[in-house]
Amino acid sequence: HRIVTGGDAIISSDDSDRIIQGDFLDLAALNQCPLDDPHLIHLDDKIFLHRLLSSGRGTGRFWPQGFVLPDEKDKLRENTEALEGNSLWILKDRAGYGSHGNRVVSLDEILAEDTKDEVDQTLCQQIVHPPLLVDRRKFSLRVYCVCIGGNGEGDEMQFYISSEGLAKFASDPYDFHVAADDGSGNAFMTNSGLGEGDDAVQLTFHDLRREFEKQGWNYDKLWKGIVDSTRSTLLTYRLYCKGKYSLDPATSRSQPKERSLCRLLHTRAKLPKILGLDFLVDNCQKPWLIEVNRFPGLEPRGSSDEAVKRKVVREAWDVACQMAADISFKGAVVDDVDAKEREADSSTSSLKPLF
Repeated sequence: HRIVTGGDAIISSDDSDRIIQGDFLDLAALNQCPLDDPHLIHLDDKIFLHRLLSSGRGTGRFWPQGFVLPDEKDKLRENTEALEGNSLWILKDRAGYGSHGNRVVSLDEILAEDTKDEVDQTLCQQIVHPPLLVDRRKFSLRVYCVCIGGNGEGDEMQFYISSEGLAKFASDPYDFHVAADDGSGNAFMTNSGLGEGDDAVQLTFHDLRREFEKQGWNYDKLWKGIVDSTRSTLLTYRLYCKGKYSLDPATSRSQPKERSLCRLLHTRAKLPKILGLDFLVDNCQKPWLIEVNRFPGLEPRGSSDEAVKRKVVREAWDVACQMAADISFKGAVVDDVDAKEREADSSTSSLKPLF
């Protein structure tokens, strides 16, 4: 795959055809490339993300209340009465994926555990309850975003959000009290990793919209909340990258020169980075961000999600190549026909700029 980085090079129409017809799995695999922005760990790592959003203005309105254990256990204990002692919480490993490493526990169980000698930090978050249910099941939303550019030399980091996505359902019907006693988490955990292929219960966003209309719910209001929350999260991240945010020193990691060079190469080449943001929805149809995935699974697991992932990957590379082409054509006269074709392509794309 050819990426234009500047100079006199251009993307020809033949190159564009090869991009569209290119091997989807190869392009999806490039998203796993370790030569991306090392700052992305502040989105991917749950402890870092919690501290990043806890420091941002207004981000608490869509990020569930949480505490970093064992560091903030005393703070959690001090707020026990206000936090309702019988409520359920979820313990998350800072680097866990696909619900792996997550554990549903009561506040009493957390406080009773002896964690003073633990070295590894865990994020303890209040469970979103009561959740919105479809067919008696809890679900989460996988929202795809694309990050391009941002080399720190007048090149602003650009973020796009895709209207294509997946609703992933829990394998068991939701009953708060039964699920709390069960302990298996099958009614709480919604990631499609709990099922494989066509056995993974999920809907596309188009199917979910139809379900909302059937139930008399407002999908557009939900989507606006998701876009606003995503914009706020990524704007906070972009401000952090520009050095305008001060985080807890505990979240800082020195980056070797090699990693800084990797980031520079990645951003200058305009390689697209696809992120997966996971949301839960409460019974007031309000979205809550619960996780950001730096390396979301883009390989199709079944027929239900292949079309979504193919479109997200293809459009991410289309935008990246167009941005690279715009740099090469900078200062050149653009033909009216080409300009109209670009405008038409933009209007049909599921990717829209966040800010």
